[in-house]
Amino acid sequence: MPSPTKILVIRFSSIGDIVLCTPVLRALKHQLDGEVEIHFITKKQFASLVETNANVDRVITIEKHVSEAKSALQSTTYDYVVDLHNNLRSRQVKRIVKAMDFTVDKRNFAKWLYVNTKTELLPIGHFVQRCLRCVAPLGVEDDGLGLDFTIPTDQVVPISNLLQNFQSGFLTYAIGGQMPGRSQHLKSLSWPQKLNQPIVLLGEGR
Repeated sequence: MPSPTKILVIRFSSIGDIVLCTPVLRALKHQLDGEVEIHFITKKQFASLVETNANVDRVITIEKHVSEAKSALQSTTYDYVVDLHNNLRSRQVKRIVKAMDFTVDKRNFAKWLYVNTKTELLPIGHFVQRCLRCVAPLGVEDDGLGLDFTIPTDQVVPISNLLQNFQSGFLTYAIGGQMPGRSQHLKSLSWPQKLNQPIVLLGEGR
């Protein structure tokens, strides 16, 4: 039997961006010919986001430095590396692995222009589509099935455990985010005056 095609996908952070990478994982797993084995390297604190993903065969983690995962990376001969982070750490990974790589265009200058002029002077595009364009040379494309996110079975909360007025539906608002603008946005919302449903705030305690 031919050996599987082994692909290393790089995305170190953060929650939202890792979830936005999932259409690429699914496309690589199901659209390439033959058996495909996908390994994913990320920061340890985000590993749970991909450990339950059916399209990921192995998760490699680091705390801070790529050197922590050097032996794990060198233990496998990869056919391709898909760099969906495009930063110093991901370049270090690519130097260790030494496989043909495909790297996402972060459109940093275009985003800088947009932030400082409030006008999209250069096209930025959605992150998911930029990630998919990154792997298009491999012959995969958007399957239109959206994002994947699987809650581990041991973390599922039964509806009956919720307060009575939450059991027939509620809204959620994620207040996480390290950028000042994201946290300030919460303060500007004029809810609960405009909303008549219970609200669950999602965030990481510090």
